Amino acid sequence: MKKFAESFKKESKNYSIGISENQAYRCFSFEYQEQRETYWQLKTDDNRFTLPQAIECLKNPVFIRSVPFQYIWRKYLFLPINYDQAMIYRQILQVLRQELPLAIEEVYFDYQCFPLPNDNLVRVIIYALRKNYADSLFIQPNTILDCELYCFVRGFNYLSSSESAQQDRIYALENKTFKLTPKGVEFNTDLTQANCHLKQLELPDSITDPVLYLTALGASLWNGEE
Repeated sequence: MKKFAESFKKESKNYSIGISENQAYRCFSFEYQEQRETYWQLKTDDNRFTLPQAIECLKNPVFIRSVPFQYIWRKYLFLPINYDQAMIYRQILQVLRQELPLAIEEVYFDYQCFPLPNDNLVRVIIYALRKNYADSLFIQPNTILDCELYCFVRGFNYLSSSESAQQDRIYALENKTFKLTPKGVEFNTDLTQANCHLKQLELPDSITDPVLYLTALGASLWNGEE
């Protein structure tokens, strides 16, 4: 471990550290010298956040932490494609003030725009997260928050050999299924519809929790898009 940590100190590149967690464990995933590194951490009773020694030795780390889907308020808008950024932003503020269940000062919000030239529209996705919850995750500098379902999908797709188009993929996750659509995430309880199952992946026996592993892996693959 000491030599491993010392070799990390010589690196100057940015490292994307994906982090997922449940009530019992945290999982850390990142790539080092073209090899995937994974660390598991048993949570303490006081839920204190610490980093594995090897990660502490990395220079220029960026931490991507997964956030439960249900914690993120979201709204989908379709606006005229000729709206400029100022007009889009004003529309977003209006929607937040009218529809957000909290005061706008109590949340962090962000948005993404996806032009739909064939329809002369731009699709806007607004995200909002309660500040006091988000602040509890900003323990390390350079921390990015990302939806856990999108992290899971990235991790699954990274390891999957499926040739199905993304819009045709239906993922089984615990007691439900979900798929990504242009309008967001669609859920279903009919597990027979799923064509993407954990059992399709060849995961090593050392993986403590497959869902946490795929979520941390997918978080580390974050590129600023869905």
